[in-house]
Amino acid sequence: MRGAVTGVVGSTWHMQEPIADVPWDYPQDQGVFATPYSRAYNATIDFISSALDKDIDRFPAFAEDSYNFGKQFGREARLVLTAHRFNHTNVFAKGLAKLQSQILSWLQGMNVDHFVYDTAYGGLITVHGFRSDGEDYGNGNYNDHHFHYGYFLYGLAVIRRFNASFADEHQDAIVYLLSDIGAPLGNVSSSFLKNFPQRELFPTARHKDWFVGHSYASGLFPQANGKSQESSSEAVNAYYALALFTSLDPDDSSYFEYARLLLAMEIRSTQLYWHIPAAQSPPIYEPAFAANKMVGVVSEMDVVYSTWFGDRPAFIHGIQVIPVTPITASLL
Repeated sequence: MRGAVTGVVGSTWHMQEPIADVPWDYPQDQGVFATPYSRAYNATIDFISSALDKDIDRFPAFAEDSYNFGKQFGREARLVLTAHRFNHTNVFAKGLAKLQSQILSWLQGMNVDHFVYDTAYGGLITVHGFRSDGEDYGNGNYNDHHFHYGYFLYGLAVIRRFNASFADEHQDAIVYLLSDIGAPLGNVSSSFLKNFPQRELFPTARHKDWFVGHSYASGLFPQANGKSQESSSEAVNAYYALALFTSLDPDDSSYFEYARLLLAMEIRSTQLYWHIPAAQSPPIYEPAFAANKMVGVVSEMDVVYSTWFGDRPAFIHGIQVIPVTPITASLL
């Protein structure tokens, strides 16, 4: 399951993890952007501007459930960042305003599928998930929280970057989203957190398995093959969003560095256990399975070349790519 294992003797382990940068945007000196004002550069800028005009109006209202709302919210945030990079002021202003208006009811608890705090397991769940095991992809049983809330945090990071007062105004709600998937190992200081009791209300890094390095998405549902995770890229983007949001803390970097650690571990373990390059050394999987080039679902006791929603190669590989953000370059 994990490849060749080497025993290590000792009473204490000191481990170091390479920490990567956390970029807000893609490099600005690659491809056509390496030659500003060339014909290809100008044509690309025109295409992007036209696409932004169309895409910003594609979803006038977002979905009501946490996962699909989150994906649309994250998509809108990506448009805002793209508009900012290419100085499309109209789309930037419209997108930022839409982000704030669409998330407001969630932060105020006024939407149909609002959040509630679960005192039994210490977590933020949707009311539909609380009422029915199958709603919101099992959210009430702690399935996929980092997938869902990662999109929320990505959009909130963009809002905080360009309108910090909005985030400050709704700090009491946002800290619950931060804490549900990213409560720290120890105390971290942050003016945004204030005195919020993260460690008393939430488990440490809810989904993270600190031994294997990656997260498990499955919650309280029992599974014969143990806990599992399908979309490694959504897990990576959850910790990427956490890192972006905490990078804006002006007074202390400890929470940001913790988020970077979660992100770095997720990337490295995804590349090890989901990605199967031809030159993988030492090999993790036997040749017959390694020929698939990608794992669909990693469980504690098995791996499969399939997904929960089908076994087409496009599904299996695509779910390990979405959403495409600047951190995707570090992952793939």
